[in-house]
Amino acid sequence: MVSETAANGTSLLDLNKFCFDEDSEAPNNKFNFTTPSGVGSSHRFLQDPAGSGKIVLPARRPAQCALTDTLVACPLCSRCFVYWRAHSSNDVTRVGQVRATDGDFPQSSIVYSVSSGGASPQYPNIFWINPKTGELQLITKADYETTSIYILRIQATNGEDTSSVTVTVNIIGENDEKPMCTPNSYFLAIPVDLKVGTNIQNFKLTCTDLDSSPKSFRYSIGPGNINSHFTFSPNAGSNVTRLLLASSFDYEGGLDKIWDYTLLVYITDDNLLSGRRKAEALVETGTVTLSIKVLPHPTTIITTAPRPRITYQVFRENVYSPSAWYVPFVVTTGSVLLLGLLVSLIILLAKAIHRCCPCKMGKNKKPL
Repeated sequence: MVSETAANGTSLLDLNKFCFDEDSEAPNNKFNFTTPSGVGSSHRFLQDPAGSGKIVLPARRPAQCALTDTLVACPLCSRCFVYWRAHSSNDVTRVGQVRATDGDFPQSSIVYSVSSGGASPQYPNIFWINPKTGELQLITKADYETTSIYILRIQATNGEDTSSVTVTVNIIGENDEKPMCTPNSYFLAIPVDLKVGTNIQNFKLTCTDLDSSPKSFRYSIGPGNINSHFTFSPNAGSNVTRLLLASSFDYEGGLDKIWDYTLLVYITDDNLLSGRRKAEALVETGTVTLSIKVLPHPTTIITTAPRPRITYQVFRENVYSPSAWYVPFVVTTGSVLLLGLLVSLIILLAKAIHRCCPCKMGKNKKPL
């Protein structure tokens, strides 16, 4: 009887203890045994050394795992490495299937699990395996720029024995990152007579993309660029570009009518793709919003709605009322009284002066 869990190299039987040849002498009484044969004995038993008659359990060879389509088939209690490539995705994606087999009869149900690996900076594990079928799935987005290789340890058990297999998942980078530019929005003011080809206020965009080359950027301006007054230089092949005035304004001739522009700038990462590849490839587009105000020249007449004028008129009128007759009477009477009083005072003053200074000559006054 041999235990199912017997170790490799265990000695099972020594035929020399049971085989004798009494008619021969040494060295003719030595036996040479052939390789064991019979039902179920192929590669399960061997002689060590060959022909010695010592039957042992051979060292078990690691089971070979075959990768067919998305199926990883491995016998239970085996170890192997398989590689599977998965694209970045936001949805649940079928990566592959691990299938273990049990050589015991009757066969027991096998339960699968992910024992280690599969962690990302945001999630403890981005992979899930169906415990009944062994189907391995990607349950959230795999970011190539963060982690490009995941090494999973898949475990299968039948309740008594446990086996594991290492699955390496390589994440193939896809163009799933939008170009990001600085600044993302900006306000500019320019004079109406700005020279064509001038870099408007030295404005420039600096763009980055985690999964695209700096030479892959292409710049375009949306419908807000009325009469195509604005452009970027260079318009492709660089991650730094400058805003230029492409054509002069013509308000006097009636070509231009608006003074405030809102530009929606598109930054696309498809500059390095050919026409056929561009139609098939995944292309991402970033946006920048620019507000531009055109300042009129001081002599420029801007048509505006007329303002209403207000005229103030002041009327003055002197009206005498007949009922106010007493006013001039009182004024005249008072004036006469004051004048009489003044004359009386003058007379009294003259008399007083005359009394104090007599000028008459006496009769007995002798002449000189």
